[in-house]
Amino acid sequence: MSEYFHATTNRLTTEAVHEGHIDFTDSVPTLEKDAVIDDRYVIQERLGMGTQATVYRASDTMLEEEVALKIMKISGDEALDRAVREAAVTEALGRSAGVVAFKGAGISSESGHDVPYIALELCEAGNLRKVWRDTPEGPMAIEGVKKALLPALRGLDTVHQAGLTHRDVKPENILLADTGEGKLSDFGIVRGEADAVEELQYYDLPLEVVAAPLTATDRGNFTMNYAPPEVLIQGALFTPEGDVYSASLVACEALTGAHPWRHIMVPGIQYADGIMRYQPEIRQPQNGNIPREVLDFLGGKGLASNPKDRATTPELIECLESL
Repeated sequence: MSEYFHATTNRLTTEAVHEGHIDFTDSVPTLEKDAVIDDRYVIQERLGMGTQATVYRASDTMLEEEVALKIMKISGDEALDRAVREAAVTEALGRSAGVVAFKGAGISSESGHDVPYIALELCEAGNLRKVWRDTPEGPMAIEGVKKALLPALRGLDTVHQAGLTHRDVKPENILLADTGEGKLSDFGIVRGEADAVEELQYYDLPLEVVAAPLTATDRGNFTMNYAPPEVLIQGALFTPEGDVYSASLVACEALTGAHPWRHIMVPGIQYADGIMRYQPEIRQPQNGNIPREVLDFLGGKGLASNPKDRATTPELIECLESL
């Protein structure tokens, strides 16, 4: 790893927890405006909150820029392992187009608890889901979809070339710059492929971090509505083919304004059962301007039930480039 990564993550090590040097807690209070983290980051406002972390807009007094400060809020070894994994992958791949840039990492004690944090590039427009919520008049224009998804998919292709599986591709994990350009984010549950040692080493990724066996908690950490059938039904591990399935769902939703499995997200139908019993519904939006061959590709090769029949990431990119 680079000297910069080591310098900013010198306390972000699993050994620190195992040796009892860091005391984690489940209860991490919300930080107030102007709180200072690690004598460097000044909190401006809360941007969002998930099950694993809270994200703040913060001013980096060292680099003199605003960043997205992601502060973990879960306890114990898994919190630290996830933070180390996300920091390592983002630092290694964040210089690639379509991947959110890494700015720093460390341990914060200012909230009264010792918790890991990661500083990331601030994407002003928020995530893809937020953009959809803010445009209730219908699906995104084709050019907007291409600008948002193509860079993020190229970032996903870089992830796969590095021997990794993202495992949680969804609208919330595609961040948009103020230009509308998409960037893939959230590498906390990324997994290195067991037979991809050469690729992982090429990208200078620590094998002991990204290729370690998944914990039971992490194995079950995925978003059901974007997970492929082999994961939901067979209990298989996520693979790059699973990422393509997830990305195809996102592409369909962006182009048509509706999730392809929306018709089974109703009481009385179990989602995992429904995706095996029914067919996805991919309809033209009201303006009807999406080429039928693109929708057929997404619903066919993109969402193929058998991962062996599924499109590759470059094929998915080529499909959207044709729009």
